[in-house]
Amino acid sequence: MRLLLSILLTILLLTGTAISSRGQQAIPSADDGKKKQIVIEKILSTDKIVIGDVPFRIASDAVFYAKDKRTEVPFSQFKEGDHIGMSIGPNGEIEAMWFSSGD
Repeated sequence: MRLLLSILLTILLLTGTAISSRGQQAIPSADDGKKKQIVIEKILSTDKIVIGDVPFRIASDAVFYAKDKRTEVPFSQFKEGDHIGMSIGPNGEIEAMWFSSGD
């Protein structure tokens, strides 16, 4: 499982990511047309979603933001098919997620 996660994170890094101000966390961005679009494929539960056929756990203390990346919103506002940005912690869990443009 760790190998799969390492491979996935490497792919995300190669397809265009930014470094978070929260540390050395990769944040895939869907805001730049040159970068890979991140789309929620399936919401399995309130603590697990699928992106690119890979399930991701959502940290129990994760925060969710509107497109402005400042206004907190409940996880329930996210739907399958939404374009998102996200911050992945060192344990592979999503620590932050926000709406992103689908352009």
